[in-house]
Amino acid sequence: MTALTKVNLYGPEKLVMAILAKVGETEINKNLAKIHEAFFYFKRDKEFSKYMKDFRFNEMGLSPFSDLLDQVLNMIENSHILATSNPSYETYKLNVPYLNKQFEDIAPNDKENIEEMGKMLRDYVVH
Repeated sequence: MTALTKVNLYGPEKLVMAILAKVGETEINKNLAKIHEAFFYFKRDKEFSKYMKDFRFNEMGLSPFSDLLDQVLNMIENSHILATSNPSYETYKLNVPYLNKQFEDIAPNDKENIEEMGKMLRDYVVH
């Protein structure tokens, strides 16, 4: 079994949670347009596209949008792995211990790329 196969076996939920584990923050802005744009970049990047095969993006709107990514974010938000707080719902609080457990399931050969994707997501969404 190759490392790529192992990542894909876990599905898009595991991939998104592993990337979020490596953001290096306990909170990120809940700017869904920027989050979708970051994942769209991963999809088009030569090195990262191999992880993004399940994701399809609609480019017809103001920013790229993936139904699958939206469903995954909603699922992990509903599971309280991402939490939003009243009154503004402008940030996601990350359940870092749970996310880190998901990252540990990633094959060793892929961890460096997933860490890089997390840092890039942080730089794009947080700053």
